[in-house]
Amino acid sequence: MMPRITIPKKAGQFKIVATGKGCAVANGKIGRSSTILIPCKRYEQAAKICKQLNEKDHDGEIWT
Repeated sequence: MMPRITIPKKAGQFKIVATGKGCAVANGKIGRSSTILIPCKRYEQAAKICKQLNEKDHDGEIWT
């Protein structure tokens, strides 16, 4: 089963960030408690999720 991540209404702008094991989609600054970090297996997956989040094309949840 794929993990489900809840996205708050005021999550802000998302971007693709590098991690030690690949890439992820994040908002805010890494290390803050309010940061949403969504690990991705491939860059293409991260780009798709990032675009979806920034266009508000979700119902408050993202399945990864």
